[in-house]
Amino acid sequence: ILDNKTPTTLMNLPFKHIFYIDYKCKYYADGGLKKSIRLCKTIKADLVEEGKVIYLSSFDLASIMYHSNLENLKKGRTNALAIVLETKRFFDYLYHNPNYRNSLYTPDMTRKIFDSYQKETSLTTMSIALDKLVTEIRKDLGYLYDETIGSYPLVI
Repeated sequence: ILDNKTPTTLMNLPFKHIFYIDYKCKYYADGGLKKSIRLCKTIKADLVEEGKVIYLSSFDLASIMYHSNLENLKKGRTNALAIVLETKRFFDYLYHNPNYRNSLYTPDMTRKIFDSYQKETSLTTMSIALDKLVTEIRKDLGYLYDETIGSYPLVI
């Protein structure tokens, strides 16, 4: 695949990547993995619309969520909020655990997901956006005061 930003080619196996995502989503996450990936793409689009630069591609976002807790994503079948909470939890986990974050490969094993500093800063930006989203959801669910939000967290 040709990278237009830098005139180089990238090793990419899109059909292998799609196969692994589909397989894990269908057999291990009960459809929750793709919902989480869609959430990430939507948040990225919102951030870009706000003028922020996000260096994580759709391929990267799918690769990130591929490594998330599939049992938590599976709960999204009966509780849609579980998808949001697991996505937020995993982004926060990656932010706070750089050694683990930097060890993650794409599902097709062609490269590391976080192969540049810009991707790490983009992870932080998206993690903050997910934190804000969960805070707004908590307020919508009746956590009226900021003190209550911290005292009674939503859990998966």
